[in-house]
Amino acid sequence: LPLPAESPQLRLVTYNVHGCRGTDGRLSVSRVGDVLAACEADLIVLQELDVGRSRSEQGHQPEEIAARLGMHFVFCPTVSRGKEHYGHAVLGRRPLRGVRSEALPRTSWPRPAELRGALWVEAAIGHRTLQIIGTHLGLAPWERWMQVEVLLGARWIGAPEFVGPRVVCG
Repeated sequence: LPLPAESPQLRLVTYNVHGCRGTDGRLSVSRVGDVLAACEADLIVLQELDVGRSRSEQGHQPEEIAARLGMHFVFCPTVSRGKEHYGHAVLGRRPLRGVRSEALPRTSWPRPAELRGALWVEAAIGHRTLQIIGTHLGLAPWERWMQVEVLLGARWIGAPEFVGPRVVCG
């Protein structure tokens, strides 16, 4: 991602980790961490992370990955059931500031769609602030349309404070 001349270059990665379960069915946070370490990213936007879920041995995946990479993180739960959470995170080499995290609209017909959300984080890059929105849109085209409409609105991309270098990924 090229930034203005007064700012350094930046490497940003976005990755749907599927709860850190590989195509071989094996759960491995360390394997995901190894893939991300090889990318040498300054900022990482992750989707489908587990925190405290039985399917992932009650681990805190964003915390474990961030620790493995020596990064800071902000986590946004999209689905919460008691102590179990599922959602997105932004990781960065420098401290991050969470601005907003909210649920996005979903369809209810013919059946309720999976909950979706978005996370807005600010990252200091040189003397500038980079605005980052990480999300995971729904699968149906009409559902994505509703979600994009919200993200383009006054609370997200249309917000007066969503200025300067910015990226939306997921």
